[in-house]
Amino acid sequence: MHIEIKQHEISLGAKYDIFIGGGLAYTAASQFFTLFREIRLFRGNSDNFALSITKYWSALYIKYGISRDTGETTEFGTVSYIKSHFRCKSGVDMYDIYGNTGRKHSIYKNNVQVAAWQKAAMTFMAGDTYSMLADNDADIELLIAFCLIMDDAKSRKGGMFKFNFGTLPFFTARSYNPNWRPKE
Repeated sequence: MHIEIKQHEISLGAKYDIFIGGGLAYTAASQFFTLFREIRLFRGNSDNFALSITKYWSALYIKYGISRDTGETTEFGTVSYIKSHFRCKSGVDMYDIYGNTGRKHSIYKNNVQVAAWQKAAMTFMAGDTYSMLADNDADIELLIAFCLIMDDAKSRKGGMFKFNFGTLPFFTARSYNPNWRPKE
């Protein structure tokens, strides 16, 4: 499955359009006037709330909470900031998110790769763009949440041009698997 996440920067936050197979499937927006950053993911172009991502205060690490419309909550946190390794436990499943060399990230569920995304190298007068491939049976909303969290945690406001050179090879906990293909 192909997922495209396009950010639209606004002065106080960001909005996102999320396309699956070319059609608009989700929208997301950061909420204004909250103590800690909050991003809400909506199904389609409506107020049908799917999940909420809340940034937690942490002096040294990336730490977020994910709350679903079903009431389920989970935490996303840093395993190694220097090695760009993050983790989220959702129910009985353990997700590991790795920043790979360059502008790529890989997502593993219980040590099996289920998704990967790549950030655009350059943007001109626009927000960031992410292209994700995922297994068809993957928890798409959770995978999108991981990408939104990393965008929120590591994005820097730019000018007209923004360049992303990515991660250097010695700052990765796990190498990108070029042979991985999503399950249909």
